[in-house]
Amino acid sequence: MKLRTILCLFLYLVSSYIQADDCQKFTADNIIRVGSGNYLEPFHYLEAGVPSGLDIDIVAVVLNKANYCFNYTVTPSSARSMIELKQGRIDMLWSASFTEDRAEIAYYSIPYRQENIVLFWFPEKHPIILQQANLQELLNAGLRGVINLGGYYGEEVKQVLKEPRANLLQVSTLERRMKMLLNNRVDFVIEDELAGHFYLLKNKLSSIKVHPHVLHQNMVSFIFSKKSTSKQKVDRINKAIAASEDEITKIISRFSF
Repeated sequence: MKLRTILCLFLYLVSSYIQADDCQKFTADNIIRVGSGNYLEPFHYLEAGVPSGLDIDIVAVVLNKANYCFNYTVTPSSARSMIELKQGRIDMLWSASFTEDRAEIAYYSIPYRQENIVLFWFPEKHPIILQQANLQELLNAGLRGVINLGGYYGEEVKQVLKEPRANLLQVSTLERRMKMLLNNRVDFVIEDELAGHFYLLKNKLSSIKVHPHVLHQNMVSFIFSKKSTSKQKVDRINKAIAASEDEITKIISRFSF
């Protein structure tokens, strides 16, 4: 699917963006091509036609402080975004956990926020003993799960996905994953905790709960294509992240429960 460049964004104040033409004021070396997979509230979504969300606001604050403008490009999935980053057609992705494979093709920024990966399910449909189960035990008990396509969700999930017969489907959008749970096509959804809660709140789905077992918890970073981005540019952005700590904390608090 063809990439869709939405618009060029540059932040003077939180959630106040300059339109695409204003990136013409910057040299090519000071324009960063930022990519993402499918829209995922509250991290990135369209509001009145304008890209908005937690990660969008953080990216804009940081790049503004580093004196960069950016083009925002949406790809069909996280997996596709990683391919584009590897090829140097995208310079930067957000919300990346560290993996050795990614470190071969990308520079990592310093971390900028925490991520929690959990299971969403209908607890009343299953034996109480499964509330103490880990992912492998849930699958061994015959439960079926679904996860995003192309993301990294910790070592526990990574090991399960290596098994050819693992009953764990990969689907590219949160809405489709949740609908599979609602339609009894799967028994649980592996999801970012904040994204899952936003979806449940928006759709008034109070009977879906978080399983007690936390799959993955870590700090996430921005990653930059080694093919198109210099280490010096990453160092400059790292200084901007450190200088934006208070602003980042305020942005995160706006989207927290």
